[in-house]
Amino acid sequence: MNPILAGSLVSLGKDLLQNVVSSASKGESPADAESFRALLAQASENNVAGANEAGEVMSRLGIENVTQAEEVRSQLEFELLARPEVAAFQAQHPNSPLRLGRSADGSFVLSAGPGQTLRLDPRSEASASAGDLLSLSHFLDRGLDPDHPGEVLLKG
Repeated sequence: MNPILAGSLVSLGKDLLQNVVSSASKGESPADAESFRALLAQASENNVAGANEAGEVMSRLGIENVTQAEEVRSQLEFELLARPEVAAFQAQHPNSPLRLGRSADGSFVLSAGPGQTLRLDPRSEASASAGDLLSLSHFLDRGLDPDHPGEVLLKG
Protein backbone atom coordinates (compact mmCIF):
# COMPACT_ATOMS: atom_id res chain seq x y z
CA MET A 1 0.00 0.00 0.00
CA ASN A 2 1.17 3.48 -0.73
CA PRO A 3 2.78 4.88 2.47
CA ILE A 4 1.04 8.23 2.02
CA LEU A 5 -2.34 6.53 1.70
CA ALA A 6 -1.53 4.31 4.68
CA GLY A 7 -0.67 7.34 6.77
CA SER A 8 -3.88 9.03 5.71
CA LEU A 9 -5.91 5.96 6.66
CA VAL A 10 -4.28 5.92 10.08
CA SER A 11 -5.06 9.61 10.46
CA LEU A 12 -8.68 8.97 9.41
CA GLY A 13 -9.06 6.24 12.01
CA LYS A 14 -7.57 8.40 14.75
CA ASP A 15 -9.74 11.40 13.80
CA LEU A 16 -12.90 9.31 13.78
CA LEU A 17 -12.05 7.67 17.10
CA GLN A 18 -11.33 11.08 18.62
CA ASN A 19 -14.69 12.35 17.33
CA VAL A 20 -16.43 9.32 18.82
CA VAL A 21 -14.69 9.81 22.19
CA SER A 22 -15.43 13.54 22.23
CA SER A 23 -19.06 12.80 21.31
CA ALA A 24 -19.27 10.36 24.21
CA SER A 25 -17.97 12.99 26.63
CA LYS A 26 -20.74 15.34 25.44
CA GLY A 27 -23.39 12.79 26.35
CA GLU A 28 -23.89 11.35 22.87
CA SER A 29 -23.74 7.60 22.35
CA PRO A 30 -20.71 6.49 20.29
CA ALA A 31 -22.42 3.16 19.61
CA ASP A 32 -25.29 4.90 17.86
CA ALA A 33 -25.27 3.58 14.30
CA GLU A 34 -26.53 6.83 12.79
CA SER A 35 -23.85 8.89 14.52
CA PHE A 36 -21.19 6.48 13.34
CA ARG A 37 -22.42 6.63 9.73
CA ALA A 38 -22.57 10.41 9.97
CA LEU A 39 -18.93 10.54 11.09
CA LEU A 40 -17.91 8.38 8.13
CA ALA A 41 -19.95 10.52 5.75
CA GLN A 42 -18.38 13.69 7.16
CA ALA A 43 -14.90 12.25 6.67
CA SER A 44 -15.77 11.41 3.06
CA GLU A 45 -17.19 14.87 2.44
CA ASN A 46 -14.01 16.41 3.85
CA ASN A 47 -12.00 14.30 1.38
CA VAL A 48 -10.09 12.48 4.11
CA ALA A 49 -7.90 9.98 2.29
CA GLY A 50 -9.22 6.44 2.66
CA ALA A 51 -12.57 7.47 4.10
CA ASN A 52 -14.53 6.24 1.09
CA GLU A 53 -12.83 2.83 1.11
CA ALA A 54 -13.26 2.37 4.86
CA GLY A 55 -16.88 3.52 4.66
CA GLU A 56 -17.64 1.12 1.81
CA VAL A 57 -16.08 -1.81 3.67
CA MET A 58 -17.97 -1.03 6.87
CA SER A 59 -21.25 -0.55 5.02
CA ARG A 60 -20.84 -3.81 3.09
CA LEU A 61 -19.95 -5.74 6.27
CA GLY A 62 -22.77 -4.16 8.30
CA ILE A 63 -20.45 -2.46 10.78
CA GLU A 64 -22.30 0.17 12.79
CA ASN A 65 -19.80 1.16 15.48
CA VAL A 66 -16.15 0.98 16.46
CA THR A 67 -16.67 -2.08 18.66
CA GLN A 68 -18.13 -4.02 15.73
CA ALA A 69 -15.27 -2.85 13.52
CA GLU A 70 -12.78 -4.28 16.05
CA GLU A 71 -14.66 -7.59 16.22
CA VAL A 72 -14.94 -7.91 12.44
CA ARG A 73 -11.26 -7.05 12.01
CA SER A 74 -10.27 -9.83 14.42
CA GLN A 75 -12.57 -12.30 12.68
CA LEU A 76 -11.17 -11.39 9.24
CA GLU A 77 -7.62 -11.95 10.49
CA PHE A 78 -8.57 -15.33 11.95
CA GLU A 79 -10.34 -16.38 8.72
CA LEU A 80 -7.45 -15.23 6.52
CA LEU A 81 -4.91 -17.21 8.55
CA ALA A 82 -7.17 -20.27 8.37
CA ARG A 83 -7.35 -20.25 4.55
CA PRO A 84 -5.49 -23.26 3.12
CA GLU A 85 -3.04 -21.27 0.97
CA VAL A 86 -2.20 -18.91 3.83
CA ALA A 87 -1.90 -21.72 6.40
CA ALA A 88 0.43 -23.62 4.06
CA PHE A 89 2.58 -20.51 3.53
CA GLN A 90 2.72 -19.93 7.29
CA ALA A 91 3.70 -23.58 7.87
CA GLN A 92 6.64 -23.14 5.46
CA HIS A 93 7.88 -20.18 7.54
CA PRO A 94 7.04 -21.10 11.15
CA ASN A 95 9.59 -18.77 12.75
CA SER A 96 8.75 -15.70 10.70
CA PRO A 97 5.97 -13.24 11.41
CA LEU A 98 3.52 -12.81 8.54
CA ARG A 99 2.79 -9.37 7.16
CA LEU A 100 -0.06 -8.38 4.86
CA GLY A 101 0.42 -5.58 2.37
CA ARG A 102 -0.61 -4.37 -1.05
CA SER A 103 1.76 -4.49 -3.99
CA ALA A 104 2.22 -1.74 -6.55
CA ASP A 105 -0.23 -3.48 -8.89
CA GLY A 106 -2.93 -3.48 -6.19
CA SER A 107 -2.82 -7.19 -5.35
CA PHE A 108 -2.48 -8.38 -1.77
CA VAL A 109 0.76 -10.01 -0.69
CA LEU A 110 1.73 -11.94 2.41
CA SER A 111 5.37 -11.69 3.38
CA ALA A 112 7.37 -13.81 5.80
CA GLY A 113 10.69 -12.09 5.14
CA PRO A 114 12.90 -10.99 2.28
CA GLY A 115 11.99 -12.95 -0.85
CA GLN A 116 9.40 -15.03 0.96
CA THR A 117 6.05 -13.85 -0.36
CA LEU A 118 2.67 -15.21 -1.31
CA ARG A 119 0.65 -13.16 -3.80
CA LEU A 120 -3.07 -13.77 -3.29
CA ASP A 121 -5.18 -14.44 -6.36
CA PRO A 122 -7.15 -11.20 -6.91
CA ARG A 123 -10.32 -13.20 -7.61
CA SER A 124 -10.08 -15.28 -4.44
CA GLU A 125 -12.01 -14.96 -1.20
CA ALA A 126 -8.65 -14.69 0.55
CA SER A 127 -7.89 -11.55 -1.44
CA ALA A 128 -11.28 -10.02 -0.60
CA SER A 129 -10.77 -10.79 3.09
CA ALA A 130 -7.24 -9.37 2.93
CA GLY A 131 -8.53 -6.11 1.45
CA ASP A 132 -11.18 -5.73 4.13
CA LEU A 133 -8.68 -6.61 6.87
CA LEU A 134 -6.14 -4.10 5.58
CA SER A 135 -8.75 -1.34 5.34
CA LEU A 136 -10.15 -1.95 8.84
CA SER A 137 -6.66 -2.28 10.33
CA HIS A 138 -5.66 1.11 8.97
CA PHE A 139 -8.97 2.68 10.00
CA LEU A 140 -8.65 1.34 13.55
CA ASP A 141 -4.86 1.77 13.73
CA ARG A 142 -4.64 -1.89 14.86
CA GLY A 143 -2.04 -4.49 13.98
CA LEU A 144 0.04 -2.14 11.86
CA ASP A 145 3.69 -3.12 11.48
CA PRO A 146 5.81 -0.19 12.70
CA ASP A 147 8.80 -1.44 10.71
CA HIS A 148 6.88 -1.77 7.42
CA PRO A 149 4.54 1.22 6.84
CA GLY A 150 1.24 0.28 5.24
CA GLU A 151 1.49 -3.37 6.24
CA VAL A 152 -0.40 -5.32 8.88
CA LEU A 153 1.38 -7.77 11.15
CA LEU A 154 -0.71 -10.94 11.38
CA LYS A 155 -0.85 -12.85 14.63
CA GLY A 156 -0.54 -16.57 14.05
